Amino acid sequence: VAEIHRPLEFPFSDHHALLLSRGEILRVETKSEFERYLVEVSEIADSNGNVWATRNFQALVTANGTLANVGDIVEIPCQWRRIANRQGYTFDYAAMMRSKGILYRQSVGSRHFKVTGHRWSLRAASAACLNRFEAAIEKCSLSRDGKGLVMAMLCGDRSYLSPEIAPAFSRVGLAHMLALSGLHIAIIGAIILWLLFPLNFTGHYKWRYIGALCAIWLFVVATGSPTSAVRAALMTTLCLSGKILERRGSPLNALLGAAFLIALLQPVAVHDVGAQLSFLCVGSLVVFGAPLNAVSHHVHPRLYKLNMAVLTCLVATIATWAVTGYYFGQLPLLFLPVNMLVTPLLPLFMGGALLYIIMCWIGFDFSPLAWGISRCSELIESGASWVAALPGSSIAYQPTPAIVVCWSLLLLLFAITLLRKKSC
Repeated sequence: VAEIHRPLEFPFSDHHALLLSRGEILRVETKSEFERYLVEVSEIADSNGNVWATRNFQALVTANGTLANVGDIVEIPCQWRRIANRQGYTFDYAAMMRSKGILYRQSVGSRHFKVTGHRWSLRAASAACLNRFEAAIEKCSLSRDGKGLVMAMLCGDRSYLSPEIAPAFSRVGLAHMLALSGLHIAIIGAIILWLLFPLNFTGHYKWRYIGALCAIWLFVVATGSPTSAVRAALMTTLCLSGKILERRGSPLNALLGAAFLIALLQPVAVHDVGAQLSFLCVGSLVVFGAPLNAVSHHVHPRLYKLNMAVLTCLVATIATWAVTGYYFGQLPLLFLPVNMLVTPLLPLFMGGALLYIIMCWIGFDFSPLAWGISRCSELIESGASWVAALPGSSIAYQPTPAIVVCWSLLLLLFAITLLRKKSC
């Protein structure tokens, strides 16, 4: 499978004989001074009229003054250059792009960037939904801080945030709030399950799970189908399908099933830091969460839930500290109190923001709700910035690859021991 998806090494040595490339736009990033497109090149032609079909050739195209969307078919010059690191930068940008299957790039002017058609696909339809969703947020009456945080949490777009906000969230252990992930999918599912709870009294409890799955996938499509959200939605689907089919489900089997499908369909995802942190975090919670909770949920149900909330933050952070430090070079020390304060607010914040955006979408701007969301956004951002400015809120540390591997093996050994004790 990995061989099938191996990115194409440019097979042509004579670049001057090549005339143009033709491909489909897979992703669009709009910056203040330029547009960056991820293009899947399908054909390359030379000046003699020869055309070669290409496979697994994804490349970055930077252009200025262009207007194109996901799914557009474009013709651009064939001036591909291998992605290389800039001198003076320590970050290995070329390795990161290579792990995503992207090896080449080029910059073109607007007169050499030609849109020749459009190809409908689920990816293109999802991107169009995301554009309309973002347009609704831009036009609403939220404050600047409110729009930035809502755009980051619901669309995964951090470009509307103030430059200092994302680093502050990272230093206090709240970076997961700004990326569509399993947390957001779980909140959406929990909100729908709560709203549909009356179906239990009518005997149609299965429709609760069906409704939750429909809402989750609708949310994923409406937000552009980012890989992290698709990954979480896929695992949720596997878990809830067992309840719908009245089969005994296993969260660990669902996690492994999702990992297998993602590795099968998109092998380069195993190099993605988001995928690594997501599976490591969820797997640790599934394996270690309940066994480490010494409180009986039958005798003290409320104390059990409170203890589980604390353990969730501890287990997720301890399990991922090595990977987090390796990629980001810092470890948040105040993650526990910050997450305990902020996490309970997220369902209310996300639920209110979704309700407000849907109301704006249909033409009804409810000002009191907009005011509440804006004030909540300002409170979260100012609180994160204040905590991040405290001395000792985080430490700069980057473990070596050997430490990351040893810690991962130690976790695996501990997990196998717990699972064996559970099966006995």
